Amino acid sequence: MNMIRVIASAAAMTIAALSAGGAEAAQYNVSYTTNLDAGGTSLFSGIFTTTDTADVNGFFTVTNITGTRGVSAATLSPLNTFGGNDNLFKPTGNFVNLNGVTFSAGGFNYNLYYSGGLREFQVGNVTNFAVSPVNGAVPEPATWAMLILGMAAIGYSMRRSNVKFDAKIKRMTAAVA
Repeated sequence: MNMIRVIASAAAMTIAALSAGGAEAAQYNVSYTTNLDAGGTSLFSGIFTTTDTADVNGFFTVTNITGTRGVSAATLSPLNTFGGNDNLFKPTGNFVNLNGVTFSAGGFNYNLYYSGGLREFQVGNVTNFAVSPVNGAVPEPATWAMLILGMAAIGYSMRRSNVKFDAKIKRMTAAVA
């Protein structure tokens, strides 16, 4: 009876984990250099956190930015803060659209957009743009379900094996006494 409960519980957990789907956010390391129109350069280096589902054009919505532009901390600006920004990002191709991704750093708003090339609004051309995915250390829900199911099966088999072993020891000691 207990074995049936264990199997039923494990099956329910597996089904629940598999039906939950992947709701994890994607993260990308992003870095680039801006050639300032006024002369000199400025470096942005940080992480874009996006939704896990792309729109029909392959763009993901940026939900958070952590990093620095120059020496100032960069944070994501809300939608339509700057020139109708939509905070859409694509990890390949043009990376951003004409509306761009807006963030603030050092008391200023910066809009990274694409118009014949990557640019920061009223700042300059973007060069050395690099994107790479951040490899997360959090397993998928299905992986957790399989881990829990496997541990339950191991625990059950160990418990069952100990019961047989204990009975054998009792028989052996009873025969000696």
